[in-house]
Amino acid sequence: MECPECQGEIITEGGEEVCSECGLVSNCEITSESHYINFTNTEHHERISHFQAKNPLKKKGNRARLSKYSDKRDSLTYDLIGDTNTPEHIQDTARMLANKYFRLKKRIPTTTTEYFVGGIIYLSYRICGMIPPDLHDVKYAEKIAQNMKKGGLKINANLWPDVPEYIEEICRRIERMDIKEESVKAYSTIPFNSYISKNVACACVYHALKDDKSNITPMSIADSINANSNTVRKAYKNLFSEKKVKNIPIKGRVSVSGFLSSALFSVNVARKYLSEEKSSNRK
Repeated sequence: MECPECQGEIITEGGEEVCSECGLVSNCEITSESHYINFTNTEHHERISHFQAKNPLKKKGNRARLSKYSDKRDSLTYDLIGDTNTPEHIQDTARMLANKYFRLKKRIPTTTTEYFVGGIIYLSYRICGMIPPDLHDVKYAEKIAQNMKKGGLKINANLWPDVPEYIEEICRRIERMDIKEESVKAYSTIPFNSYISKNVACACVYHALKDDKSNITPMSIADSINANSNTVRKAYKNLFSEKKVKNIPIKGRVSVSGFLSSALFSVNVARKYLSEEKSSNRK
């Protein structure tokens, strides 16, 4: 390749294609060494490292460097999730939530990426039905816990923004616009979950129709927006489960008075046995 000005030789230097004679820059592609050191852990002209295979941004071999801020943020988030001392299923749930959150093109709702990852981990523990780890031994534990909880709540608010739209569409297709407000109200009370928006919307509509004497079934609600009826039933069962405490009779139950009388009887028998043993020893 020759220089268009002096017909000199074109060489690559510092990420730029320049002429070796006159110094004319023919193709400017400025690179930064920090990209390779911090995010790919390799040199620019060597093969790319494929560690952390669960990171979708590092599965492609043609991603030599991460140039956009969003890609750097996503990669740093995945790395921090992998570095946390949490079970594998918690990390998988956190990665799923992060992918879903980033697909919405939302900004990080906290001041730092570490707090965002903390909120993701907190939310993952809640979804898996586990208690988040105790932070009393950590410095500034109360502040960190507050940021984790705030991050989790904000993430939960942004993960399913289209559920009210699905609820309105379902109510319009089944011709029951009168239950729209009640369905949205039910949606605001559901716990943390990992179901998709369509299944959550169908479960909320079915919950609003629970006391109604109509022939609308979960299958008809799911078919209105092309959802899976079996998944809708599972979502309804898990999100709106009614926990009823039943008085289960215990066989052979002893009342308090019966227990005390039996205890006193055993004490009297023991005293009588000890007194007889002492008298026999004296003789």
